[in-house]
Formats: sequence, C-alpha cells, structure tokens
Amino acid sequence: NMDREKVLGYVPQRENIYNRKLPHSAEQDADSEKYFAEIKLNLAKTILNNDIDKGAEDWIRNLHKYILLYGLKFSKEDHIFLIKVTFGLLTTKHVSSVALCTFAKVLHVLMKKKYLVKRTDLVIPWEPLFDLFK
Repeated sequence: NMDREKVLGYVPQRENIYNRKLPHSAEQDADSEKYFAEIKLNLAKTILNNDIDKGAEDWIRNLHKYILLYGLKFSKEDHIFLIKVTFGLLTTKHVSSVALCTFAKVLHVLMKKKYLVKRTDLVIPWEPLFDLFK
C-alpha cells in the first residue's frame, strides 16, 4: 500500500474499494489520474474564461462522475481545494438555477464525509450562502 502511495504521489482520501475487483484494475490508476488532471485543467480554464453556466457546470458534473467511478481518489489538499472552488462557484452571482443545483449537489458529495476534512482544515463562511438566498 505504501508503494502505491509513492507511485500516486499522495494518500487517496477514500477510493471506491470495488474497483480493485475489476479485471483491469492495474490500469485504473493511470486512467483515474488522467481523468482527474483533465477535470482540474478544464475547470480552471472555464473559470478563467468566466464560463460558469455551461463550462464550469459541465466540468463539475465530470467531477461528480469521477467521484462515482473512483470515489474520493485525490489528496487531502485537492479535496479542500475542490470544496473551495465548488463553494466559490455556488456563491457566484447571476448563475442559472440548474448550474447552482449541480454545484450544490457536488459540494454536498465533497463535504459529506466529515472525517476526511476536519473543521480545523477548512472554514467556510456562511454569509455568501445567506446572500445567495436573499
């Protein structure tokens, strides 16, 4: 297990344990790493281009698919970063209700395992959410 963490370069937060039982589980690390890198890159591009309603929503949806396929297979630092990015997207003004729903759903998925990200690791302000529903 330590060898795998050295190969990955991080300790995965919470992987989908059933993937190890699949026939081609040996190639899964490379596939998941490639998909996750693609998600992070394209999410950054869409945010920088201010393409929140379509682009960012699509890549957050891809993040949700990644989590369904591989679990929370990323480092704690990436986990916290993804929570912050998704929260930022959720609290962006003038975003469609469909995109807001997607952001809220994925934020819930990222935050529901409370033991993975402790209160000392991440503090989220409540005011932006309050302003969103004013």
